[in-house]
Amino acid sequence: MSEYSGGAQFPDTLVHPMNASNIKKLIPIAFCAAAFCFPVVYGQEYSVGSYGDFPANVYFLNHIHSDHNNDFGTLPSFSPTHLKNDIDYYLSTLNAKGLFVTTDHNNDYAFDDLLKNGSVGKAGDRIIAVRSAEWGDRTHLSLIGLKVPHWNMLDRHSDYSKAPQVQAAEGAAEIRIINHPAAPGYKWPWQTWENAEAVEVWSDNFEFASHTNSKAIGLWQEALASGRRYTAVGGADFHMNAPGKDKWKIMLFPANIVFAGDNTPEKVFEAIRGGRVSLRLRPASPKVFIRAIQSGTVYEMGANAPVSGMVNLEVILDQRDCEREDDYFILIYTSASARIPALKIPVRHSALSTAAFMLPVQGRDFVRAEVWRMHSERITALSNPVYFNY
Repeated sequence: MSEYSGGAQFPDTLVHPMNASNIKKLIPIAFCAAAFCFPVVYGQEYSVGSYGDFPANVYFLNHIHSDHNNDFGTLPSFSPTHLKNDIDYYLSTLNAKGLFVTTDHNNDYAFDDLLKNGSVGKAGDRIIAVRSAEWGDRTHLSLIGLKVPHWNMLDRHSDYSKAPQVQAAEGAAEIRIINHPAAPGYKWPWQTWENAEAVEVWSDNFEFASHTNSKAIGLWQEALASGRRYTAVGGADFHMNAPGKDKWKIMLFPANIVFAGDNTPEKVFEAIRGGRVSLRLRPASPKVFIRAIQSGTVYEMGANAPVSGMVNLEVILDQRDCEREDDYFILIYTSASARIPALKIPVRHSALSTAAFMLPVQGRDFVRAEVWRMHSERITALSNPVYFNY
């Protein structure tokens, strides 16, 4: 039995990968918590084609520092061109495209280096860079897609903090990201995020960061429940090559999968503003997507659905380019912060799987998904929400 956070009990349930042997084998099971029931269907046929807007392999690789950061002295860091070439190689192994940003502290010199070397990239290239920086002192705000001269008008070593900092940066960049809001020394309450476009809910993959990252997700959850809308993103916060560590895991993850169609800055920025982003926390993580359906209308991540009553939800896990197979369970969050049925999903390597269930919607609400490794009970991927009546 799996335990609901409110104390109700649920039977363990398996949701099988989609393949020819279990097409249209529908087995409904009802999970009830308090006054609501959540029918779960598994074994349903699902394919990339039937998903409609299933995203292309477009990555937003965020919060990467170059040797222009110069904050770790003699420890090994990488030049912007080195970073760009490494990222290009890694994306080639995934048959993917990407947009990457170098967010050095209070400077955008890395992008100038890439310009000089002809390495920025253009439409049609596998990897494109965009001018960005991490700005601030007591709080860190990533400014993605810097607009000159607006950026030049900002105090490079600003003493701003929290809400005034977000306000001061408005118009200086396409996307403003609240960085590591629960990190010691840089705590940033959600009430002061103002009108920033996004928040970094998972920052780097060093073991010591897991606790503060969980708190950052909690802050984001509180902000959503209060009626705010912020797109959750991940950021590697890569500063240096860590000997003995998986370079790709440290440099590029958590990685953001964007419903952008292409990796041009304009399309990626639009997807981030629209909440069409899913986070893979590690190279072994699956991709996760969620959508809501009512009366034949489909609402993807980031959509604001004007609905009420029972809504069909589908959570899709794509493990086809994971480094290893694993078993997972899904946690579904709403504005009540309730963990409704822990759906345990054994997903074979290279499989595409779905879990389908129903959710009662009354008034303003949202629904989002987290994916946890079953055996280690460790979060590994999360989606942005579908919103209801915001």
